[in-house]
Amino acid sequence: MRKICLAVTVLLSVIFCAGVSMAALKAEYKLSCNLADNNPWGQGAAMFVKLVAERTGGKVNIKPYWSAQLLGGNQSSELMLIRNGTIDFSFAGPANWAAQLPVVNVANLPWFVSSQKDRFKAYDALFINPDSKVRKMLEEKFAEVGVVTLAWGENGFRELHSNRPIRKPEDLKGLKIRVVATPIWAETLTTLGANAININWTEAVSAFQQGLVDAGENPYSVLIPYHIYEFHKYFINWSWVAGPLAFVASKQAWGAFDDDTKKILIECAEEAATYNRALARMGIDGGWGYSYLKERNLLPEDQNAMPYDPYKLLKDNGVTIIELTPEEFQAFRDAVKPIYEKHVKLIGEELVKAAEEEMAKVQ
Repeated sequence: MRKICLAVTVLLSVIFCAGVSMAALKAEYKLSCNLADNNPWGQGAAMFVKLVAERTGGKVNIKPYWSAQLLGGNQSSELMLIRNGTIDFSFAGPANWAAQLPVVNVANLPWFVSSQKDRFKAYDALFINPDSKVRKMLEEKFAEVGVVTLAWGENGFRELHSNRPIRKPEDLKGLKIRVVATPIWAETLTTLGANAININWTEAVSAFQQGLVDAGENPYSVLIPYHIYEFHKYFINWSWVAGPLAFVASKQAWGAFDDDTKKILIECAEEAATYNRALARMGIDGGWGYSYLKERNLLPEDQNAMPYDPYKLLKDNGVTIIELTPEEFQAFRDAVKPIYEKHVKLIGEELVKAAEEEMAKVQ
């Protein structure tokens, strides 16, 4: 009899504990994404949500909030909202955190990553390689402010789009260029003679359409889905900064999951981030992005939003694509050397040196 009572007690304890564990989970977790789901950034977020629902059997229900809805349109507030737990997950563009966390500017140093012989290998060495010193150092800094990093994706190298051709620094004089609230970007463009105007993405497309600004800088993964080529007919491949994305979670949300669930979430984030990166590179990286998607039957159907050949779509729509010569490219780098040196000190020379070493390994 005593053994039966003990067994019942143990069983009830297990059930009770399981109930507490389940009750600790939210009915809905909020995921922030700065863009809609019509582009590689948004598609990566959507894939993460889908995979998590499938692999947790619906136990973890993540709802995506598109176009910076949770940020009130203010992209620079994202880090604060993740830190205080208002946002549970984000497929984030850490460049928007630069004012509060200067270390993220390692990807924003002008013509730092793209100056390498193979910019995609350089990018992967910094952010995709799990053994990267830079990646580990960034993730440690994120953790210090209450942000847990799950995986790294890619928005793409940021190119210049304009209503006039640009080939040299002098061509930027007086040009009104839309930028986000990342100080190093505004300082770099101002040094080049442009008028950098801070406009959140929710208002940027209207600004391009209405001619309130003359130019902007975005990766192809954003320019094409939002039809920026309808307003700006010159695209300059200058790849001035890289565009890392990261799946992150708030410390508060992450702490509610058991180890098995955490493992599933990380695996889903890694898979979704690779999918996002393949979409962002499709047609511009020499073939990896397209091959990855084709082999997995993941090629996008909407060729107007995510085309297999971005350059052809742009040319078919009357866009002139300008390729800078090595000499023209170097002229821009030389013109912003003071900004580069200033921000190396703010970022931390140790981190920048680690980045140089990681990129050198793969060139």
